[in-house]
Amino acid sequence: GPGTAPVGSVYARPILQPRRGFDGQFVEAIPEEVLPVDLIHRAVRRLFEGEDGEPPVAPSVRVINLSIGDPMRPLAREMSAWARLLDWLAWKYGVLFVVSAGNHLHDLELGVRRPDLRYLPAEQRERVVIEALVADTRNRRLLSPAETMNGLTVGAAHDDAGPGPSRTQFQVDPFVEGGVPNMVSAHGPGYRRAIKPDVLMAGGRQLTHEKLGTGHENATLQLRGSNSPPGQRVAIAGVAGQVDRMGYTRGTSSATALVAHCGNALYQVMNDIRGDLGRDLPREYDVVLMKALLVHGASWARAQDRYETALKNAQNSRAFREYLGRFLGYGLVDVGKAGICSEQRVTILGFGDLGDGEGDDFTFPLPPSLSAVAERRCLTITLAWLSPINAARQSHRVAHLWFDPKNGIAPSRQFADHRAVQRGTLQHEVLEGEDATVFEDGDSIRLRVNCRADAGDVVTPVRYGLAMTLEVAEGVDIPVYQEVRDRLGVPVRVQGRGG
Repeated sequence: GPGTAPVGSVYARPILQPRRGFDGQFVEAIPEEVLPVDLIHRAVRRLFEGEDGEPPVAPSVRVINLSIGDPMRPLAREMSAWARLLDWLAWKYGVLFVVSAGNHLHDLELGVRRPDLRYLPAEQRERVVIEALVADTRNRRLLSPAETMNGLTVGAAHDDAGPGPSRTQFQVDPFVEGGVPNMVSAHGPGYRRAIKPDVLMAGGRQLTHEKLGTGHENATLQLRGSNSPPGQRVAIAGVAGQVDRMGYTRGTSSATALVAHCGNALYQVMNDIRGDLGRDLPREYDVVLMKALLVHGASWARAQDRYETALKNAQNSRAFREYLGRFLGYGLVDVGKAGICSEQRVTILGFGDLGDGEGDDFTFPLPPSLSAVAERRCLTITLAWLSPINAARQSHRVAHLWFDPKNGIAPSRQFADHRAVQRGTLQHEVLEGEDATVFEDGDSIRLRVNCRADAGDVVTPVRYGLAMTLEVAEGVDIPVYQEVRDRLGVPVRVQGRGG
């Protein structure tokens, strides 16, 4: 998880340098004489093919963290050249780009008069902030290359494990608690209304200051840069010779780094399956399985009710889930849920490769102890793949993979809209049920993964990774893990293609 030390080597390639802005302050930026797409292309090619006669420098890399965005290129209608490059590189080299959604640091004008803000209860202030952020969403769009379709885009949640502020005078916490997007985190949707950002990860609690003066009628919140808590503790630049200075930061860059770090932890889980548990898990499926598992535990559980209270009404209720996905994505990451089973939770992994018109069938055995029991259960299914791209077609994505999650044991869809989940390269479905369903020992949930051509012919079969989890509430005396494992006939939670 995020608190564990990385295992293995980390390759770092600096691509930014200090640049003095109009205000005299230095900021980090890509050198002006270099095109970003050329710089990234050369850096990634050097990893896997080498450069100028030199051998590849890090061909074993499977996850690339890109915590950078172009503030001058928010997503409008067309996908940026930078995002198209990432999609092509991801397919060519079989690598997962974990990309920051982008930060928006401008002031936020609230829908309340300036003198009234200080008298609002915390819950009402949170609703006012959410309403203002949504009203300003056109100025808070994803920053290139966050609209990447093959990559995993990360937004920042208003969470951290650091201390509170050293002083509270004039500081305003915009939210009652965490679990919702940080105030600076960029909004979706992605290209062609795909779900973006894909997930939220702790990005630090962003406190604000009320704008002083009397020249503005409505209350306005401002951001001020600070190395003080709250936030996430990171290494920062020190005076000459000082190499151990620490400070606190907030935003999507640190959130993205944490997701990439979680990818490393999941990679170790797959290595454990390969090694200690003796199962055959081909390494060519590591990236798509990692992509699926990073999202597999995500949900809207801590945010949905608060956003509905602030935004939902009779006019928007029919399309509200699709609308909410542009802020919450698939929800807050929970890697522990994906990587660790318990007596009440079992996860099965599947993988394969498909061409146009092909499909793979998977079987998930049902635990007999759950038959005729009126206990709440949750079925989570996540499918991930890397698609070839066709830059000449507006639809961009060559391969569309999907599954139909309908089943009898957990029939009620939760969270993200059922149409939006099929617009990218990641389908994440959470389903619940609590009615007493009768089934016999040997009955199963059957799932078919399908593939069809979208923006061109599927010339090479497309690899995919699949994760399925069935769980009941902790403390419920139903041995879900043991019974499913016994009926799979294997000692671990992995199921091969077509099983």
